[in-house]
Amino acid sequence: MFNAVRALSALLAPNVLLTVDGILTGSLINLYTATRDPERRGRIRNAVLIMFVSISLLVLAIIAVGVAVTHDSETAADVGLWLVLSASAVMLAGLCIYATILFRAHPDFRSHDDQ
Repeated sequence: MFNAVRALSALLAPNVLLTVDGILTGSLINLYTATRDPERRGRIRNAVLIMFVSISLLVLAIIAVGVAVTHDSETAADVGLWLVLSASAVMLAGLCIYATILFRAHPDFRSHDDQ
């Protein structure tokens, strides 16, 4: 039987991750438009694309969780869980690229060869 409270609680984590992913992707897009260095722009573009993959996986996870709750499907629930875990791993990869970009841009962390 469909339970709205159960559906909302099951969808909470993917929606929070989706919000965080969207905020981070927005900041990456802002950084991309403010950057003139072609090499750095390429890295930022790659990070944005990775974050978009994460967003896509989270949207699919939300759909799978919705199907799992409304149809009481354990298979759909497992698929939703794996999609959330995959999206989290992809988001971590995007964050690592983002951190590398910020680390290299900070003047205190540049090597003498970069200056």
